Amino acid sequence: MTELSYRTLVATDAAAYRKLRLKALANDPQAFSSDAEREGAWPIEQFAKRIEPSPQQTTFGAFDARRLIGSLGFLRSAMAKTQHSASLFGLFIDPAYRGRDIAQTLLQRAIAKAQTMPGVSQLELAVNVENTAALHIYEAAGFAPWGRKPNALRVGSTSYDEFHMILDVSASR
Repeated sequence: MTELSYRTLVATDAAAYRKLRLKALANDPQAFSSDAEREGAWPIEQFAKRIEPSPQQTTFGAFDARRLIGSLGFLRSAMAKTQHSASLFGLFIDPAYRGRDIAQTLLQRAIAKAQTMPGVSQLELAVNVENTAALHIYEAAGFAPWGRKPNALRVGSTSYDEFHMILDVSASR
């Protein structure tokens, strides 16, 4: 077993990110608002643009050697009245690598980033209420639910609720 590494994704990771993202959308369609058919039609440049780091946005990646096996998106609000908030999205770990604390490590990197950004005081996310593994990871990191959105996602004829969760990152500075 090789040692895992973690880093911020850049545009040159677009092909690897596209492969992982499409796997995520196909494997766990109830966990994402987008779908594999929609994103599968995107040109590689759209994936490159999505993951290119900016002052507001970062996509964290987990690698086994050179293979991308997990990712988590981070986006700070660009609007003046909500710049104190950043959102986490798109957490996915290749099923073959689950149970190895990869999600927790990506999450801790995102929390650390938020803690170093002047003015950011909270992190937000949404998670399918049936995704108990993700809920446990988020709760263990200190996230607390603040609301439940009924019928947030519909996959085929099945509807899924989402918990909205929040973490105060200002107190840990």
